[in-house]
Amino acid sequence: MKISEYMIRVGVPAKFVGASLHDLAFFDSLTISKKEIERYKAHYKRCIKIVNDRKFGILFQGIPGSGKSFMGAAVMREYLHNGVKCARTTTGEILDWYFQDYQGFRERYIQADVLFIDDFTKMGFQTDANLQIMERLVRMREDNQKITMFACFSENDIISKFSKDFHRLVMGTVIHLALPDIDLRQEVLNQYAGEFE
Repeated sequence: MKISEYMIRVGVPAKFVGASLHDLAFFDSLTISKKEIERYKAHYKRCIKIVNDRKFGILFQGIPGSGKSFMGAAVMREYLHNGVKCARTTTGEILDWYFQDYQGFRERYIQADVLFIDDFTKMGFQTDANLQIMERLVRMREDNQKITMFACFSENDIISKFSKDFHRLVMGTVIHLALPDIDLRQEVLNQYAGEFE
């Protein structure tokens, strides 16, 4: 099975399937500052090192559209290229699986060597039970020496929603990458609009 097909099968949205840590030329065509471009490129290069080391997860932090999901998919592609079993999900999907099919939940989210939890702090219903399920999942993964990656708007979201112990666990198992406060979606739209002028 091709990596792109596998990525879709394990939850990566089709629009992110082509993401790659080695495609840095994309940033050179953007109208953002050179400093911000270099910051993105540095994050991509750091992600390659993180994948090669296989010791830590990643916390992608940034505003909507800053590239958290895209970069997470690029990291997954790199792991898959190295033969590592991965999965991508959101907090809402995890909770759905937990309540509807616990065995499927275990197979999908606990057994994956690398799990990317996108929109980590975004919950439809923030109940104590839901928070405990998320904490338990991450702790089980850590106990089994599995790598977990997270995407959220701010580290403060983790602090405000979860226990201090859990915050320490997450921050102790990840490399924290704060992305520039730039909506890349708008940049891409501006680029396409310019081609039609």
